[in-house]
Amino acid sequence: MDKSIRAADRISKTVFHLDSPYTSVQWCLSPIGQYRADHISPSKGKRDRKRKRRENASAPSSSEDVAMPGPPSEPSEPSEQSSHFTIGLNSTTRHLETLSRASAHPPPKDPTPTPLAAIFFLRTPTSNLLHGHLPLLATTASLSLPPHLQTLLVPLHPKPAEARLCAALNLPRVSVLGILASAPFATALLAYVREHVPPTRVPWLEQAREGRYRPVEIKVVRTTAPARGTVKEKRVKGKGGRRRRGVKGKRIESAGGEAVQAT
Repeated sequence: MDKSIRAADRISKTVFHLDSPYTSVQWCLSPIGQYRADHISPSKGKRDRKRKRRENASAPSSSEDVAMPGPPSEPSEPSEQSSHFTIGLNSTTRHLETLSRASAHPPPKDPTPTPLAAIFFLRTPTSNLLHGHLPLLATTASLSLPPHLQTLLVPLHPKPAEARLCAALNLPRVSVLGILASAPFATALLAYVREHVPPTRVPWLEQAREGRYRPVEIKVVRTTAPARGTVKEKRVKGKGGRRRRGVKGKRIESAGGEAVQAT
């Protein structure tokens, strides 16, 4: 039976259950997710856009001019919450790059961007490929900051963390979330992170900043390799006793090792 028919046969009903009379604790990301749910339609992916383009191309054109509606204007997110976060890997990386440039060459007139206090990312098998640049950028972005304000990296387990982040932000996928040091509602969270998460260290960057010459190191590894004649003998035996062609009048060896006269 079709899924649409099964959905139409279902009957909606109201269920009552007991709830707490006290106000529940609201996570600091909840207002952003609620705003997106109320004002921004969720994306259905590239396949849905391609399907709509195919339908529009195959639809018969009418003689009357029809004004094509433009993309709906989406209201901006509330600045009170969203301005203190960097949601996603790209936005977090861009903010870290801006901080790194400002740390190396402070702008004379432009205000210094707000540093990131903590970056939460999902620890997956591909974390080294996706998030391998974050330790270096977090370190270079914190060069001009005191030790207690350096950007910290917090890895999260993907199973429970991803579902809660997606539900709070009303997004299908979230892998990286950065919290700026100016977030007024994350004081307790950042204090807990600074107490339990060690600062990020990049040893080779610390050694490079020393300005000391380091000679080239030659790494010696002891291993084993097959003898030179072993591979050749296996290739000869694997030919099934077939004789190799040779020049007439010269002696050649067959696969069995016997000397024969070429004719």
